[in-house]
Amino acid sequence: MPDTNVASDSTLGIAAAGVVWSIDVPASGDTPGWTWSHLDLVNGQSRVDVGADEYWPPAVRRLLTGQDETPRVVVHDNVVCGVLPSYPRDGGADDYELVYWRFAATADRVTTLRRHPARSVAAGYHASTGSSPPREPSGLIFACIADFSRAARVRLTTLSDELDAIEDKLLDHNASGINATTAGLIGQIRREAIVVKRALTPVSRTLDESEEELPALWHGPELDPTHSAVMGVLDDIAALNERARSLQDELSSRLADETNRRLYIVSLVTTLVIPATFVTGFFGMNTGGLLWSGEDAHYGTVYAGITCVAAVLLMLAVMKHKRLL
Repeated sequence: MPDTNVASDSTLGIAAAGVVWSIDVPASGDTPGWTWSHLDLVNGQSRVDVGADEYWPPAVRRLLTGQDETPRVVVHDNVVCGVLPSYPRDGGADDYELVYWRFAATADRVTTLRRHPARSVAAGYHASTGSSPPREPSGLIFACIADFSRAARVRLTTLSDELDAIEDKLLDHNASGINATTAGLIGQIRREAIVVKRALTPVSRTLDESEEELPALWHGPELDPTHSAVMGVLDDIAALNERARSLQDELSSRLADETNRRLYIVSLVTTLVIPATFVTGFFGMNTGGLLWSGEDAHYGTVYAGITCVAAVLLMLAVMKHKRLL
C-alpha cells in the first residue's frame, strides 16, 4: 500500500502552491520506489516551481509550463515527457470535450500538471493509491493512456449507436424529419471522432516506434496492452468515419432528391398555368372589339373561364403525350 499524502477537497484536493496531490510509492522487492507530484497549472505558483526545478532539463521544463496543448510524447535527456488527452473529470455526463495534461517521468519520479481535472489522471491516482500500484512511473503513464482509450471506445460506441438511429431513418423512406439538422448531427459525430484521432495518433506513433523512441525502462509489460488499446480506438474511429461518410453521401442524395421533387412540382404547376395566364392576360387588354366583351356578351366571363380551363387541359394533354408527366 503506497504512502499517500493528499490535501483533499471535494474532488481530491488542492493543496498549497498548486499541488493537487503528492504520492510516494514504496519499493517492492527489487523494484525501487518512486514519487508522483500532480500540480494545478491554474495556480501560478505551480508554473514558477516547475520552472525552477533543476531536476528536469530546460526543454522538459518548457514543455511542462508551456501553453502548447498539441498531444505528443517526446524524450529529452532520457526523460520521457509530453502532452496527453483526457476527458474532463468535473464535467457532466455529456461533456466530451477533450482536456490535456502534461507529464515528465524518469525511473523514480513523475510530475504531472493540468488546467482542468482529467478523468485519466484521476484513474491513475486511484491505481497508485490502491493495493497494486504501478511498479514504476512508466506504468502510471501507460495506465492513464489505457484508461483514456477505454473511455474513448465507450464514447465511440455511443456515437456509433447514434449513427445507427440515423441510418435506420435513412433506410425508412417513409420517415420524416430528415433534413439539414441530420447532416449537422453526422458532422458533429465525425468532428468528435476526428478530435480523438488527432489526439491519439502521436501517442500511437511513439508506441509504434517504442524501441527507438522510448528508454529501455519503458519497455515493460504494460507497453503492448497500452499500444493495443490505442490502436483499437484508432480502428474504431476509422470504421466510424467510414460509416459517417457513407451516411452523409446517402443523406445528400436524399436531400437532393427531395429538392428535385419540389422543383419538379413547382415547374409542373408553373407550366400548367402558363396558358391560363396567357388567356387572362389577353382578355385583360383594354381594347375595342375584344371577344366576349361589351354589354351584349352576358356570358363573356363564363366563356373566358372555360377557355382558361381548356388551355390548362390542353397543356396537360400535351405534357402527357410528350411523357413529361
